[in-house]
Amino acid sequence: SVTFYEGNPGEEKARWTYNYNFNGDTLKTVTHFNYDTSDRLTDSVTYRIKLKADVTATVAPDGKTPVTKELLYQIVDASGNLMVLPTYLAADKADQGFTLGTGAKLMAFTLTLRSKSFYEGPEGEERVKTTFNYNFDGDKVKSYTIFDYNAATDALDRSTTYRANTPAMDLTLRTEKLLGDKTRSITYYAGNPGEEQAKTTFNYNFNGDTIKSYTIFDYGTQDELLKSVSYRVMSVITAPGILTAPRGGDFKKSVTFYEGNPGEEKARWTY
Repeated sequence: SVTFYEGNPGEEKARWTYNYNFNGDTLKTVTHFNYDTSDRLTDSVTYRIKLKADVTATVAPDGKTPVTKELLYQIVDASGNLMVLPTYLAADKADQGFTLGTGAKLMAFTLTLRSKSFYEGPEGEERVKTTFNYNFDGDKVKSYTIFDYNAATDALDRSTTYRANTPAMDLTLRTEKLLGDKTRSITYYAGNPGEEQAKTTFNYNFNGDTIKSYTIFDYGTQDELLKSVSYRVMSVITAPGILTAPRGGDFKKSVTFYEGNPGEEKARWTY
């Protein structure tokens, strides 16, 4: 990933983060961070990126070129190296010029909404409170997650994901679900602030009123995720919480083994 910052020395704020594929040669997503007048992080928007076209021919001799609000622009040098632009070129910046070296190209990428997150807390201590997830086309909210923190330690305690019954819902920081939306899953965490680990996830039926399965996560000595085991619920769970072992009578549904460093784990085998 590559992150670009704005601001005076000692007061810089992350503005854009570009995420690449495993080989590091193709952009996958880009996230834009927004701040209020007191420099507090208010929200972030993540877009899925897809190559649209080579628009080098549109660059005028003075570097000016028409830009489109829905596009992201990137310079590729003569050797094929990606040179990420640190700013999003909106339609109102049509007079911004491009400096292309010999043999360089200007590439345009489409941006499709993937998610939007809202934060709470004072500057430097912001924490995500609500994340809205979009469908593949990026035009409808399909689910949203509300995060709950421990009042005493500020550690993440729980996250609850709801199925959105109103795709065109207002996007704002939420502490409660919208009336009529159904619970999709609840995850419980353990660990210090900034080091929390998902311990147990409970998955609900379509109506959001009954837990149908749960997953227990196991970690190694370096805090790397080693294994997750899912169980089918055979009797009603009325008080979900962190589980370190399956309840009596519940049946094992699947087991997944992971490889990789903490935060970079990849599922390797599922039985």
